[in-house]
Amino acid sequence: MAFESSRSVPRHPIFGKATIIMPDKKEILALIANISLGGLGLYSASKIKKLTQITVKITFTDTSSKEHEAYVEGIVNWVTKKSEIYELGISFTEELNSKKQPVLYKHITEIEKIYNSLR
Repeated sequence: MAFESSRSVPRHPIFGKATIIMPDKKEILALIANISLGGLGLYSASKIKKLTQITVKITFTDTSSKEHEAYVEGIVNWVTKKSEIYELGISFTEELNSKKQPVLYKHITEIEKIYNSLR
């Protein structure tokens, strides 16, 4: 699987999908590969240029099987084409926090606790 890196903040798998909202308001559907408080990895059928500033609507299922939505601002840091799919690395313009994205923040910190307990 892709998205291997030496980043200081590890990303974790999350069950969800994303809608990438481009500067011209065009929407592009994507699947979430992984997420951290600082960014996320996406799979998309559409190419998006590196350094494009975007809004991402993240739709995810929490640990009690409830679906939620959260919006985050970000920038496309890298793009790699694998067969017919593009892998995108997105950095959030501001780290996720409990005030702006409380449910998503809580979910990610819960995931981090689970992964850390397995180490």
